[in-house]
Amino acid sequence: MTFYKPHKSLQKPFTVLGSEERDIGAWRIRLSKPDRLDADRHCLLRVSHLGKSGYFIGLGHQDGDGVAKMDFDVREHLGIGSKESKSVLKIEIITGWRSIYWYLRHRDPHVYVPAYVGLWSLALGFVGIIMGVFSMFGA
Repeated sequence: MTFYKPHKSLQKPFTVLGSEERDIGAWRIRLSKPDRLDADRHCLLRVSHLGKSGYFIGLGHQDGDGVAKMDFDVREHLGIGSKESKSVLKIEIITGWRSIYWYLRHRDPHVYVPAYVGLWSLALGFVGIIMGVFSMFGA
């Protein structure tokens, strides 16, 4: 896994097209590699448009720079409207703690349920350590 400098971002106009069928409902945006700030495929991106933003998985395409492919739900979430429109998007690579936020706030239960199970397991592990320390030293 490659870690990138936080707050690396790009803002420019994009031609917004519809997504490929396999991306529908998956909260993915397809951008060229330079538009993904040279990040690898499946990177986590924060995309903003006119004050609205969201976290999405960034994938690639071969339609050239300045083209963003996204499905109806993503366009609706960002307030973009119809496909084949021109929109100024701000693209930002997400790393560190903000990626954990993405796992916990994702709309897909296949993503957020395991994240919450892991969070509860971590919390219970800390409680177990504290109880073990108290039992060793007698409270």
